[in-house]
Amino acid sequence: MPTGHCCRRAIARGRSVTLGLQHYQGSRILGLVSVIFVSYAHEDEDQARGIVRALTKRGYTVWFDKAALLPGQKWKPTIERAIRQASVFLAVLSQRAVSKRGFVQREMKVALEVLEEMPEDAVFVIPVRLDDCVVTDSRLRQLHYVDLFPDSESAIDKVVQAMAAAKAPCSHLTSPNDVPKISLFSVEPTHIVNGGKVRILVQAASVAPVVWLNRSLDGPRGSIYGGGAGCVFAKAGRDLWEISWVEAISRWAPSGVYQLSKISVRNESDQISEDARPKSLLVENEALSDGPVIESVILSSHRVAAGDSLLNFA
Repeated sequence: MPTGHCCRRAIARGRSVTLGLQHYQGSRILGLVSVIFVSYAHEDEDQARGIVRALTKRGYTVWFDKAALLPGQKWKPTIERAIRQASVFLAVLSQRAVSKRGFVQREMKVALEVLEEMPEDAVFVIPVRLDDCVVTDSRLRQLHYVDLFPDSESAIDKVVQAMAAAKAPCSHLTSPNDVPKISLFSVEPTHIVNGGKVRILVQAASVAPVVWLNRSLDGPRGSIYGGGAGCVFAKAGRDLWEISWVEAISRWAPSGVYQLSKISVRNESDQISEDARPKSLLVENEALSDGPVIESVILSSHRVAAGDSLLNFA
């Protein structure tokens, strides 16, 4: 089973760098482009891979299911979430794709719903034709498409130009010095009596999406857990990402001071933040929390082999 660190590395390896395109939802600017989602029929996978390679060579971050989906993930909600979080949806169309039933049509439906929430002049869905197919969806016919035939290189250049029309130039890439910075680390409440729950919130400023969290929790009797793992951070604003979770403190837990420390994050540029200042939690429990004591041992057999002989227990 891969560790969270390996998962994070796999995610970063499947993508390139983040580009400076603005992402619109409704009338709000949410931030810079993080992902170009590529939608295609699986019969057109080879051509779709060619598009992905061409875009990554130009410095774009591409969400491609064959590279982005991790083992064990529920693929349907993961794909739909990726579409809604993307800044550009590239619809790869062909005679096979437009006539096919299946999840590729669901992807298109979700993308068009996202487009409906954007300003009239926003560029989100970019149709790309692999052949001389007839687009039947009335909403999709309203969008100007790019033909990938007969010259695919010039077609990709047109796709890049279309993304440049999304209210910001595509010329500035995410800096390799885009080191994330933890802007908020909160623990509420900081005093627990006879058990309870504690909500922890971490916010980090980063141009590139934040995808990994390290944390450590120590109690009166030593370390409870520690380490890092790949995590899903929600976008909280322009260049701002956040994650929250709840720690349940049992009423049987030892009383004393607990400390959350070594809180740091990594982004898709593979940059790591400095540790946030540790936070303390005071736990006061009335219940005794003495360690368990073994009172008796019952053997399942009274004969135990010892070398070449048998020992009998009374």
